[in-house]
Amino acid sequence: MQLVTTSCWGTDITMLPMSLCEGCIRVLANVVLLVVMIGAAYSHHALGDDFEKTMPAVVCAALLTLLLVARKLLHCRETSCFRKSHAKAD
Repeated sequence: MQLVTTSCWGTDITMLPMSLCEGCIRVLANVVLLVVMIGAAYSHHALGDDFEKTMPAVVCAALLTLLLVARKLLHCRETSCFRKSHAKAD
């Protein structure tokens, strides 16, 4: 029960900076929440829970990973590092 309470508080605490802050704080909150979701998925698997109970944590971790990848791609696009890497290949 203590693990559930800890993961709920961790989720609640990291969701606030993700919705209100910008920049590095948002990325840090995203990474912390991703670690919490991976831990939740692992604990469901270790307890032998059904896939239906594990699935929300897996989906949330996948979406958080997608957010990190999209942020990195947008950052590269804004700083044009994506264009530089393709220009070197030509």
